[in-house]
Amino acid sequence: MTPLVSIVIPCYNHESLVGNSIESALSQTYSPTEVIVVDDGSEDGSKEVVRSFGSRVTLVSKPHSGLAATRNAGFEAASGTLIQSLDSDDLIDPNKLETQVPAAIKSGEDVVTIARARVISRDDTEPSYEFFCSENASDFRRACGDIIQTAMPLFWKSQLTRAEGLRTELPCTADLDLMIRLAVLGYRFLPLPQTLATIRKQHGSMTSKPVRISQATLNIVRNTTGLLKEQNLYSDENRAILAQLAMETAINLIRHGKSSAARPFLAEVRHLLPSGNQDVLSPFSRRLLDWFGPSAYAAILGSYHRIRRALPRYEEG
Repeated sequence: MTPLVSIVIPCYNHESLVGNSIESALSQTYSPTEVIVVDDGSEDGSKEVVRSFGSRVTLVSKPHSGLAATRNAGFEAASGTLIQSLDSDDLIDPNKLETQVPAAIKSGEDVVTIARARVISRDDTEPSYEFFCSENASDFRRACGDIIQTAMPLFWKSQLTRAEGLRTELPCTADLDLMIRLAVLGYRFLPLPQTLATIRKQHGSMTSKPVRISQATLNIVRNTTGLLKEQNLYSDENRAILAQLAMETAINLIRHGKSSAARPFLAEVRHLLPSGNQDVLSPFSRRLLDWFGPSAYAAILGSYHRIRRALPRYEEG
């Protein structure tokens, strides 16, 4: 069995990068594949770059409507049984599909196979590192706690159809939301040991905008709370996992000096966290949050992190 794999690449003003992403898609040792680039109303020369690959690449052009809607358009245009998503600034290794397709076939359509990915900075100013899916964790914990980048999973199209694609109201982090919804729907995740994708990180990218990301993440936390209740999965374990996501987002905002943006996340932690749970907050921290409320607790954490940042300068002085 050699199913057709559709490689879907959304593109918006990435004329200097999309060519490399397309080349990585066309260099797959697995066959058959189709490469679909969906241009989201680019104002640079992105479409000309795509057209330079001729009939090997299908170009879908649409008015600008955001990343999630652009990916969904690619999913709808795809003819493949399996779908590989790829951002227009990232790369997949030549053997990614050759490695991942057999694992997907063996596992079946109720499983999402997830490869590892290396992360590099485009200007080589930061050391490289890897994203991977945890081995010993529930799928809901993996979806909420692991950073599963766009190029890492290989989806069955039936999975994306049942999940109704990406939520277009999210300005970012739609991948996080998709993985969470797939886990809630009962799909299982299979982590693979191979590193098969490259994420090219840059300053000013979506991942470097904590407040914008947090706004979408708050939407996801609240939406997921409702989904868990609908699916009768609102257990203490899942509540704690979701509270952990909210708490980590709050801490990240506070570290960036955005204590006010952290308050609604702390309110969600207070609501979600089962009594007696000590994995997310210590008993003392939980009492502080309950006594003083999210606003005061955010201010306390903000002061703590400001003091920690100031200590090295004080010691050097």
